[in-house]
Amino acid sequence: MAGSVVLLNPFANKVKSGLQVITEGASASLFLNDQYLDKTPFIDQKIMPGNYQLEIVPDDPSLANYELPISLNKGYLTVVVWIPGPTIDTSGGMIYELEPLSNKKQAEVSIISNPDQTLVTFGTLEERFTPILLRDLEPDNYNLEIKLVSFDPQKHTVTVIPGHRLNITIKLARNHQAGMPENADQVEEKPQETAESSDDPESMRVNSNQVIKIKTTNFFQDGKEVLRVRQEASLNSQTVGYVSSGKSYDYLDEKEGWFFVEFTDPVDAQKKQGWLSGEYVEK
Repeated sequence: MAGSVVLLNPFANKVKSGLQVITEGASASLFLNDQYLDKTPFIDQKIMPGNYQLEIVPDDPSLANYELPISLNKGYLTVVVWIPGPTIDTSGGMIYELEPLSNKKQAEVSIISNPDQTLVTFGTLEERFTPILLRDLEPDNYNLEIKLVSFDPQKHTVTVIPGHRLNITIKLARNHQAGMPENADQVEEKPQETAESSDDPESMRVNSNQVIKIKTTNFFQDGKEVLRVRQEASLNSQTVGYVSSGKSYDYLDEKEGWFFVEFTDPVDAQKKQGWLSGEYVEK
């Protein structure tokens, strides 16, 4: 993965903040705090500053969704560059966030990574491991390279601006071949346990006489209007599947405005379980 970031300078609107999202190799739908934004490539310089949860949902259902926290600072543009893969582990990208320093002559770069302790080369400085904070830098364009065994390396060109700290968050994508057994196609696949095979089916249907109906979401997957189902009862939890808008489902549990359901995903026709936000359902 290689790229050049050129849109990190403070822009004219000092009241609002900006967000740019680029997905390489595939278009995607974007959601900010669970609200639909638009398709990628995306840029908007009139968003209220604050901390948000960004979700990237590739149009290709074979690619994994990804959720990440971002900070939008007043008068600055946050840039997200993302390459979706078949799984979260094989997906990667970078987040660039600019913030002002009290010393207008100072220039800094902060680099953190996932996984941690990855090897970083920044300009002509000696190699070091993340997390790192580089101080007293000369304003200029710098070549950045980050690499780790079994992960795809990343190379970028970044701009260091006086009076600012550039915060870079890197998510490395695991190499598709890393850790695969020699005869991966011969590995026996174990059957998954389902609710039907449970010794006590009623233990999973504590509220089987309670029904919820899915409201309109204006979010579509494969031409179907759907609502995301999450692994845990939280907007920050990973999406495990989808339920259809307008349809009704028995819910098995309820807590703090969330409903636990068992369902057949309309996108991949797989039977799943997960949590629905009460904001988009009615009893």
